[in-house]
Amino acid sequence: MKCFFGVDLGSTTTKAIILDQDAVLRGRGITNSRSNYDVACRIALDEALINARFTMLNQELENQGCDQERRGELLSELNRRFRHCQYLNQLDVLDREIREVIAQGNYSENLGGVIGTILEKMAEQAVIMFEPGARRLSDFFRDLAGGQYMKLGE
Repeated sequence: MKCFFGVDLGSTTTKAIILDQDAVLRGRGITNSRSNYDVACRIALDEALINARFTMLNQELENQGCDQERRGELLSELNRRFRHCQYLNQLDVLDREIREVIAQGNYSENLGGVIGTILEKMAEQAVIMFEPGARRLSDFFRDLAGGQYMKLGE
């Protein structure tokens, strides 16, 4: 299937859509805009691709005779678990980046341990953030992680 994508790079958010060859919307993604516009575009496109895959899965479940209510339950559960894993992976990347900055700078040896402890607690609390029925706080890692980090850092 041929697909086309478009990106709207805004000052606040960056959005992406994926259309199939018949101009049917297959996926959409959004992220915070940031100073690195290439990164914002890549993240929005990745989110659109993820959304497109969930859309395709929904269509296949429907084609296989799965009723709408059951499809909703399955996709909601899969999406929740996917977002949880995605969040934990993003925390791991953040941890590596922070450790690299600390290693290159002239920082107290304790700083890495303190930040590591905060990130570990953030990962532990992610279970609650992504449990069934939990209120979705944000679609953006930066908002979720930033809020948690500030709260735990205090």
